[in-house]
Amino acid sequence: MLQNFSSDSSQSPDLVTLLDKLASQPNGLENGLKLAALLKSKPEQQSTPQVASRTRLIAIALQIVENQGIKNPPYFKGMSDSAIRGFIAQYSPELVFN
Repeated sequence: MLQNFSSDSSQSPDLVTLLDKLASQPNGLENGLKLAALLKSKPEQQSTPQVASRTRLIAIALQIVENQGIKNPPYFKGMSDSAIRGFIAQYSPELVFN
């Protein structure tokens, strides 16, 4: 078993000591690789213009559903962008999309 290390920074071991202790464990390499995978920073998902546009369409459609009190609205995430635009045009003709 790995020893519990104090969270006190004055007593915390350095990285080399931790790696040495990890390597001395029976499954040290495997556990180290798992730890590295967990600590590996994931790139932030960037919103593309298409995703932002689709999200905006869905938000507008949901706002129309709420404002109009529509019961049992369609599942917008499963619809195409043109179908969502059609729904918006049907229930809110004053909104115009290019």
